[in-house]
Amino acid sequence: NNGGARTGTISVGGQIYTIHQQGFSCSYSINPAVAAFGNTGGTARVVVTTLAGCPWTATSNAGWMTVTSGASGNGNGAVVVTAAANAGGPRSGTVSIAGQTFSATQSATQGANACGALDVTSVVSVSPGGFSPNIFGLTQKITVTNNSSGIIAGPVYLVLIGEPTHYGDYRDTFLGVYQGTTTCFSTLGDYLIPVAGGGLEPNQSVSMLLNWQGNFYPNYSTKVLSGTPSR
Repeated sequence: NNGGARTGTISVGGQIYTIHQQGFSCSYSINPAVAAFGNTGGTARVVVTTLAGCPWTATSNAGWMTVTSGASGNGNGAVVVTAAANAGGPRSGTVSIAGQTFSATQSATQGANACGALDVTSVVSVSPGGFSPNIFGLTQKITVTNNSSGIIAGPVYLVLIGEPTHYGDYRDTFLGVYQGTTTCFSTLGDYLIPVAGGGLEPNQSVSMLLNWQGNFYPNYSTKVLSGTPSR
């Protein structure tokens, strides 16, 4: 019984046998509840968890996302959401699944920003490790992970905004191994570090070691680009 409490009777030998049945209210959960798609589009599988006999539906609220499987179900099930390729700027939208909200973002198309490259910072995570002293200065491990369900096209670059510093004296911090720079985000140039020439698969992580030199600890923010910036 997936409705309210109910009562029925059976007549047995002229006697009335009364049966009461309790009802229960359906509750639903979905996993995952959020996703980030790359500009080329992709799919996400959302698992619905509920009690047997509990019906549900799935409906997209965004024109660029389509429910391609599992538009309705009863009990536990799954929904497949497909995102179309993005020919414009960053966008977000939702899909209503079993009364719950599935929220998604999608990065902009190639060339929409970042000096002709695609800024994919919103769909990746950058995890800088701590600094370890070495004979020349400091070593730092840094990891870049594609958190989206789509492939991030290569080449993929990590930009260290604020490094190298340009004081021209003892305060400067810089990498011991030469790295290219880009002036897309600051006029004096920021490090442009190759991450993956062939692109990043969904959930793929790439780690690298940075060898810093100077008398001070480096201080920077990061961006991740798909494609090579024009300057």
